[in-house]
Amino acid sequence: MPDHKTDASDIAHVQEDENPEHGIKHHGSRDVALKLVDMVVAADFTQEEDRSTARRIDMVLVPVMFVSFAFQYMDKACLTGAALFGILTDLELAQM
Repeated sequence: MPDHKTDASDIAHVQEDENPEHGIKHHGSRDVALKLVDMVVAADFTQEEDRSTARRIDMVLVPVMFVSFAFQYMDKACLTGAALFGILTDLELAQM
């Protein structure tokens, strides 16, 4: 990533500029922070780097989400079965 320091002149340029030259152009947006991100951050990554990053994130998050949803499903199924076989009365739990 290129070293680009953001200073007050960059921010002033973004506040005045309706169409930033780099990144995803948000036409009609008055959000200065969004325009600054477009100008500084979005221009630093190529489309291939963006895809690669998204794929890496997906390769990490999808398995974690799958395992957590599987554990949640197993927990609910086990508790339902236990409730049907009388765990509520055995442990003297109040049913809500």
